[in-house]
Amino acid sequence: MQYKTDYWDIVDNIKIPKVIDDEFVKKINEHYENMQFSDIRSYGICGKDVSEVDMSNLSYEKFLQLSFDSNTIFSKEQNEKFHPDKILKECENYYRCMQYLHKAGITGIGINVLIVDTPFDHTSEQFKDIKYNDSFEEDKSMSHMHGMSVTSIFKHIAPEANISFDASQADCDDFEKFYQYRYNLLKNICKDENVPDIISMSSSIGCINILKGKNEKEISNELVEELKNKGCEFVDSIRFGKTFDQCNCYNENYNKIDSFSITDEEYEALKIKIKEDLNNVGKFKDFYSEKELNERIEILKNSLKSKEEYENSLRKVNLSHKKGEINIVSGGITYTQNDCNGGKMYSAYASRSWAIPQASAMYAIAKQMDKNITYDEFCEVCKNTAIESPSNLKVINPEGIVRQINEQNRVKSQIDSRYVNIYNNSSKLIDNLDRVKEEKNRKNIQR
Repeated sequence: MQYKTDYWDIVDNIKIPKVIDDEFVKKINEHYENMQFSDIRSYGICGKDVSEVDMSNLSYEKFLQLSFDSNTIFSKEQNEKFHPDKILKECENYYRCMQYLHKAGITGIGINVLIVDTPFDHTSEQFKDIKYNDSFEEDKSMSHMHGMSVTSIFKHIAPEANISFDASQADCDDFEKFYQYRYNLLKNICKDENVPDIISMSSSIGCINILKGKNEKEISNELVEELKNKGCEFVDSIRFGKTFDQCNCYNENYNKIDSFSITDEEYEALKIKIKEDLNNVGKFKDFYSEKELNERIEILKNSLKSKEEYENSLRKVNLSHKKGEINIVSGGITYTQNDCNGGKMYSAYASRSWAIPQASAMYAIAKQMDKNITYDEFCEVCKNTAIESPSNLKVINPEGIVRQINEQNRVKSQIDSRYVNIYNNSSKLIDNLDRVKEEKNRKNIQR
């Protein structure tokens, strides 16, 4: 496969320090808006020979906040201290409770899902059961890590859902052609009789010239309603953001974005980009309302005044951005995925793109419990069952979700005969879940 991605170029160019300790990892976490840390934060030590790097003062917890893969070369001492091979294997089910749900048969089985994302090499064993469509692509050998990642993440949560995949390239040369293709794809699904239960797309629909006067939110909302009327729930980045957000965590350590510091050199380079945006502000008209556009222009103008004003502008944008109230772990998570070189990656950090397939896959789990549950009802369940973190973040709770849906099915079955079988089926799954957990507890006691 030919990989249309700069992934390995970035990995090759990352400069690994001679010493990686807790303080270094802390700097990455605190200053990830700083460009000098952005690449190593995303790709860590993937594909690197770190056997000569001093990790003697690196704790196990901080090690888990570095991304690495099966191509990373460790020394004997590092292997004995951190056990990266064991982590790669154990991380394949990254929510601990997901292992219980899967063993209980709660796997998204019977739910039909369409993932719309970038093309990737789908011929590996992991993706053999996916129905793959690459009609948009002229170059059938093209592959991209993004589509591979979101599909891998979805399968780790809902491994037995029936997945179809439509490959269309997000960084193609002709964005209008790309946006038009995706819009037509979804419009045609609206007309089809055989629609999937869920469509998951880790982006928004984009702006299409033939629909002048409508912004992305309006286009997305129209498609959501049309598809809903056909029995299909469309989850894109806009709809996802109404309820959910992503958070970075390891165990119970949750963090909010609070650092926007940059160097003087980075600010001088950014001023060129800011001036270009101000000179070409018309290109944003299709993406923002008049009020939002004026606010953006004001932010750009303030950003040119000084480095401090630029950092304040970033904070202002962050604070004004309405975030979903339920957080999904997309940083510090433990899952493995295929990388572009055939290895396995442990992803310690990620973005909203990685959180959207988690929400869609959890919705597939919910649909297995109750085939009639709507996405909006699912979101309410997520709000009601969320776990409160030490820093007051509300984090999605997979086991709580399935138990509450089962309870709702019980109540509905008492007044609606159609729910009797649904409740009986969900109760069997809950009984299985309890047996799995009891067996696990018994084994732990015996040890």
